Amino acid sequence: MGAFPQVNCATGGTAKAQLAEEKEAFEQEKKSEEWGLKGLKKKLRASEDTLAEERRKWRMACERDNKQMFAVRTKITNLKVRVEELKKSESDYKDKYDEAKSHCEHVEVLQVELSQQIITKDKDLAGKDVEIASFDVACARRKKI
Repeated sequence: MGAFPQVNCATGGTAKAQLAEEKEAFEQEKKSEEWGLKGLKKKLRASEDTLAEERRKWRMACERDNKQMFAVRTKITNLKVRVEELKKSESDYKDKYDEAKSHCEHVEVLQVELSQQIITKDKDLAGKDVEIASFDVACARRKKI
């Protein structure tokens, strides 16, 4: 009988009370562990919910940023295309300007040449007028004779 402790009949009541206290303490500890576990599970669920909400917000922010970046890239691309169009247009206008300038210079040269020809023709006509006038005078003299 060495495996079981000897219970003194005189102290049996206190042993029962002590056993009841230990049992009560054990139950309290068990409840606090259960409550602690429930509390931890509740905190875990709350943390998971918060994390899920933060992920959702993060995804929304990423989507918004991606849309903005895409819009900016599109604008940049469109502006680059427009710059190239303007460069080509500028080149076309420069070519047309150079062509028009060359044409103007050619017309000015022609104008000078024509002015010189007109002056020469005027001189020739003046000479012819003098010749005709002297011929008329000669004819008039011959008629009088």
